[in-house]
Amino acid sequence: PQLLMGHSLGGAAALKAAKTMKSLKAVATLGAPFDPAHSVLHYADKIGEVDANGEVEVVLGGRGLIISRKFLEDLADTNPEEYLPKLRKPLMVLHSPIDQTVGIDNAQNIFLLTRYPKSLVSLDKADHLLTKQGTAARAADLIGAWAEQFIVPDYTPEEVGTDAAVAQPATGTKFGVVVRHNDHSLSADRTKKNGGKGKGFTAEGLLMSALAAASTQAIKEAGKKLALDDVHVSIIQTGPASFERRIELAGNLSAEEVSILHSAAKDTDVERMLGNVTIVDAH
Repeated sequence: PQLLMGHSLGGAAALKAAKTMKSLKAVATLGAPFDPAHSVLHYADKIGEVDANGEVEVVLGGRGLIISRKFLEDLADTNPEEYLPKLRKPLMVLHSPIDQTVGIDNAQNIFLLTRYPKSLVSLDKADHLLTKQGTAARAADLIGAWAEQFIVPDYTPEEVGTDAAVAQPATGTKFGVVVRHNDHSLSADRTKKNGGKGKGFTAEGLLMSALAAASTQAIKEAGKKLALDDVHVSIIQTGPASFERRIELAGNLSAEEVSILHSAAKDTDVERMLGNVTIVDAH
């Protein structure tokens, strides 16, 4: 592994484990406690049950957690002031300033004890478990953008030329797909109402995008010697096999020139590939 991420107690575990994992290039934590032992201090009344029964289940941040005697002993032996200064990996610490389970001071203490390069990022309006819509995705985007500079790709993407497109399922998704063409990649997915997560182009969206791109390029080609300042093409699906195309042109163009550009939009390889699909040009 090159990137190690941990949330809450998992973040504390990641910080301690990181110094022993030579393959790591970067570490990121979310809502991590500075001293993990403190995270269970408010369950002091349960320690008697641990002694009596060997373990007890408590609720931490809305989730069940088994506290065992061994677990408490491990926490007691954990000293962040000993291992945090020895961390030799780039670090990103994400924390919400309104976290009611693990206070923001924990992030500040982690940041102060660790070495550069390091980043402290505030996750505004997020609770400890990141349950608010979009907060987990925002955290993931921040970590991904930051870690990209450190990660070394250990695979070579499949080479795909201009005369082919290759699709493969996206790992960890139900209907997500990674499509490669001309040695470039993009994400595709179904809409939420069709069982997907809406994380990318739909197959129909790719088709409409191809038609919009081809129409725009054809207009630009035909308008090279005309006073064409800008062009905006939108494609709207109006039925299972029918689309509406709207073209907006900007520039000092005569009615004849506008007609020429509209005709060019219809004369593309993509439109010919669509065959019997109905495309209505709206004016």
